[in-house]
Amino acid sequence: MNVTRYWVAPTLAVLCVSPALGDEASDRSACEAPEYAYFEGCSTGGREGLMEAQRYPGDFDGIVAGAPVYLYQELNAGHIWLLQRVFRNGFAGNLAHDSDGDGSFDSLSKLELLADTVLAKCDTLDGIEDGVIDDPLGCGFDPDIDLAPLMCPAGGNGEQCFTAAQLQTVKDYYSGPYDSGGVSIIKGRAPGSERAWTQFIPHAGNANLPGTLRGAASGHIESLFYEHDPGVPVADPTDLSRAPDRDAIPPEYAWWKFEIDEVTAGRADFMKAITNASDPDLRRFLFEGDGKLILWHGWADPGVPPRANTRLLRASRCPDLRRRS
Repeated sequence: MNVTRYWVAPTLAVLCVSPALGDEASDRSACEAPEYAYFEGCSTGGREGLMEAQRYPGDFDGIVAGAPVYLYQELNAGHIWLLQRVFRNGFAGNLAHDSDGDGSFDSLSKLELLADTVLAKCDTLDGIEDGVIDDPLGCGFDPDIDLAPLMCPAGGNGEQCFTAAQLQTVKDYYSGPYDSGGVSIIKGRAPGSERAWTQFIPHAGNANLPGTLRGAASGHIESLFYEHDPGVPVADPTDLSRAPDRDAIPPEYAWWKFEIDEVTAGRADFMKAITNASDPDLRRFLFEGDGKLILWHGWADPGVPPRANTRLLRASRCPDLRRRS
């Protein structure tokens, strides 16, 4: 008879499972001391699960870490970099289109065109046409080559073509952020995730306020990136024409002023030690404590790039994990 303690992140609710039935099953006094303890979480919860395995390997017998944001600082700084790709230069690289010239990005046809083009190239590589790319790493989609027939005429723009600036946005979303010297900060999005890029794309449907702008870019850099906060978010994060008031108390800080070079310059190192879960040494949890770890991630995840997690597995000091990644 096993009694289990089960933790679910981020709420960390405890469930005591009793072998009894009926009224006795709901009576907390009937619960015995747990013989096994398990943790399950996704995204930040997945990061918390990895932190448990890395820092407190004796807490749990098994951990399920889904889509873990283990490179927390790199990810959120990278989200801002991705937003900057589409907001800069008067939205020149935006993948939403103003179809009637009224100033509103009412059409997502370019994003649909991109997604359909990727599927046309890679959907059937597994022998099945099902609208799913089975192995994005084996897709081989190259925007420079595969979007060449879909480029707009010089100086033009339209719903069914891409400008040079928009092509660069596509390439940047696949590659992920990089600093001025070309150093990669975190991996980019996988082929097959394109329709979910709307969380970064300003368009009429989100009033030019994509979901990521309400999150990572509106508070993260100001309060969770630097050891000493640079200021508070501006009142309207979509108005890039307004200069932040640096003389206010507290001073304002604008997300579009952030430079990704701050990551490679080590400006986030103090907070990384607290928030990241990037230690590849899992031996204490897996071998000394005989713990079990399930790490999973959806390839179409637009927010947390899954290729970053393959990097963690390959860097692991556990040969078994490296073979499976």
